[in-house]
Amino acid sequence: MHEQELRVALRNAMDATPRPPEMNVSEMLDAAHVDRGRRRSTLAGIATAVAVVLITAGAVFAPQLHTVARQISAAAGEVFGQDDTQDGKTQTAGPHAELGEHLLNQLLSSVPHGLISPDDLEPTDNPANRGGPLRYHQASQDLPNGGWRYTAEIPVGKDGRWARLYVEVDHVADSSTLAGCQLAQTFWNVGSGGCIMTPVGDKQIAVLTVADGDQIDQVAAYRYPDGTAVFIAQAKHFAYTGLTPLGTEPFTPEQLAAQAADPKFRLR
Repeated sequence: MHEQELRVALRNAMDATPRPPEMNVSEMLDAAHVDRGRRRSTLAGIATAVAVVLITAGAVFAPQLHTVARQISAAAGEVFGQDDTQDGKTQTAGPHAELGEHLLNQLLSSVPHGLISPDDLEPTDNPANRGGPLRYHQASQDLPNGGWRYTAEIPVGKDGRWARLYVEVDHVADSSTLAGCQLAQTFWNVGSGGCIMTPVGDKQIAVLTVADGDQIDQVAAYRYPDGTAVFIAQAKHFAYTGLTPLGTEPFTPEQLAAQAADPKFRLR
């Protein structure tokens, strides 16, 4: 069948088919934004309904239908808040992004007495080309077997002097044999250093002091039996920001270990 015959067939199909009610895709997508808890099922229904209308009415040709489908998919991505990156999928809105924000709030709740963490502190010198305030959180699906990694970091300090706190929680699909000091050494590939096992309740937490670390001074690490790994790192300065160093780490090694053992960071 050539193009003209296809046009005639589609026109005949349109004439013979009752005209479907008009729908405003933009309004329906806006409605999906309003109710975040139901946006996935709502948007899926929108996409299905639009596809059925287009196919039943025969209102567009295949190339046009493909274009509309891509537009619907893009709109869906906007509502879901997902951004596929080269290193994996980073979610900027949705349940995983909310867990990343929750992780940030948990880290803020751990700021030691006498220190503060302003939400608008920015670098004074920016050799690493960091943008915006130094508070940060992220959720990315870049672990083996589709596991999610959640991260957050904050500046902490007082009197214009600043240190750094960083937390990472890795949710993996299966447990790993790496634990203790071996696990701590995997953090940012810090390698070997002075590592001690510190008891916290019924847990043994590895606390590794980095030799000549340019970004962190210490990291505490713990892996739960289900494979979830928690890392809490600290530094007495905030690298590549130009900020005046606090000069001392926010936590003692024992306090840092207690943070890594705190179930609030498990995100379960």
